[in-house]
Amino acid sequence: MKKIEIVDVTLKKLSEEREVSLLFREKMAIAVNAMQIGANVIELPAVKNSREDAIIYKSIVQNVQNAILSIPVGFSKESVASAWECIKHAKNPRLQI
Repeated sequence: MKKIEIVDVTLKKLSEEREVSLLFREKMAIAVNAMQIGANVIELPAVKNSREDAIIYKSIVQNVQNAILSIPVGFSKESVASAWECIKHAKNPRLQI
């Protein structure tokens, strides 16, 4: 039997395409709705503002329990550490290179 994995990239794409960033509640709503419709993986945008993003991503971690949270890490030790800090408490964290 084959397994189909549903990956939601809404947050990642909206962050890349918009000039104005999404509001906190909009990011939360997108992540929670993706989980509720059955997404196996929710791709988060890369950390840009470590303090603000850390707060948002930690809130998403608390509210999204059934999906893998995936975040791009970049190529420096600092960017990897920053990304890991944001999602380390997730039930299923995933770092992307």
